[in-house]
Amino acid sequence: MNRNNYDDWNFMGKSLTGTVSDEKGFTYNFKRNSVVLFTVVLILIVFGLVCTYSATYPKALEEGRNHYYYLQNQIIFILAGSAVGLLFYFIPEKTFEVISPVSVFVIFGLSLVLSFGEKYSPSLSYSLIMLGISMYLSHYFGKRNNRFYRLREIALPLLFCVAFFVLVSLQNNVMMSFLYFVLIIYLFALGGVGLGGVLLLVLFIAVPFVCSFLSNADEIREVLNFFIPGIYKGADATQSVLRYKSISSGSLMGKGVALGVYKYGIIDGISGPYILCSIFEEFGFFGFGVISFLFVLIIILGYSGGRALRDKNCIYSNLCNSMTTLIVWKFLLNTAAVFEVLPFSFLSMPFFSYGPDIAVLIIECSILLKTFKKEKEKAELPVYQKYDYSQEPALYEE
Repeated sequence: MNRNNYDDWNFMGKSLTGTVSDEKGFTYNFKRNSVVLFTVVLILIVFGLVCTYSATYPKALEEGRNHYYYLQNQIIFILAGSAVGLLFYFIPEKTFEVISPVSVFVIFGLSLVLSFGEKYSPSLSYSLIMLGISMYLSHYFGKRNNRFYRLREIALPLLFCVAFFVLVSLQNNVMMSFLYFVLIIYLFALGGVGLGGVLLLVLFIAVPFVCSFLSNADEIREVLNFFIPGIYKGADATQSVLRYKSISSGSLMGKGVALGVYKYGIIDGISGPYILCSIFEEFGFFGFGVISFLFVLIIILGYSGGRALRDKNCIYSNLCNSMTTLIVWKFLLNTAAVFEVLPFSFLSMPFFSYGPDIAVLIIECSILLKTFKKEKEKAELPVYQKYDYSQEPALYEE
């Protein structure tokens, strides 16, 4: 008897939660890759907590606090982000599509409040701004199937982008402004806006970007020192040398967890934008290679998912691409700043830098997972077909 014809045998060999194929034969299994993405994010969170504790406990002891004080705060930030992320993940599709454009107003107001608050956190305000504008543009362009025929159709998102850039420029951080600049150009191009619309966006944003840069003497000094090494000799130059020493001291495998010495007040911001120096010192180039591999997986999974959703749902496709860009570009720009490939700094390392902006990062990961869930829910079960036993060959012949 031919076992391959049994329904239960065929059923076991098929995925119930969706493999999507496009006209070019590109396939994407949302069930498998959503599990991989969740695992990668979970590993980065745990690894990040270990590195955060190692980089912050000397500062906590110096301030007379418990050695786990900053680790405890980081866990609270992660739990808060997870709670909001789960809300985004489980709310119905229609409700989420209503929240996406409304979020731009809520986050705009919240960022204004944070900007003038006593305990002001530039990184949190900036992360909220990036999340809000990404959700808004993804929804606005997706509702129009990423197609625009008149320039006036992009007037409203253009206005919001310029208004949000004013808030970003208040951070006095050129790296933040640069990432914002790259993200919205990418979203405009992804959303089907033509070359003319993208150039108009560049024109509107480039002018305040240059004005913001020229008004910051520290950023000008960083750029000049980058292109003309040694023109400024002082604390900045000393810190640059110390960062390179910490990176090289870890060699291939590193000194071991919590065995680094540069975190004891030697390098400024080693628990924030320069935590990568502590990672190199304690985990070596091998540890950095593992982290890089995990981010490469996010790149592959995120952008492949966005491509697979392109013809199915433009809103979720745009969200998938924008959330991947937000997560990955922070890592790339932070790494470039630490190695002084770029003249700017002060951009947090995703999953690793201490601060409340990790809560926003967890929300971004939850939205990315929701885009995978969107396609899984549409998968169809195999159609049951009654087996015709009359087609089986006779076991005995007379």
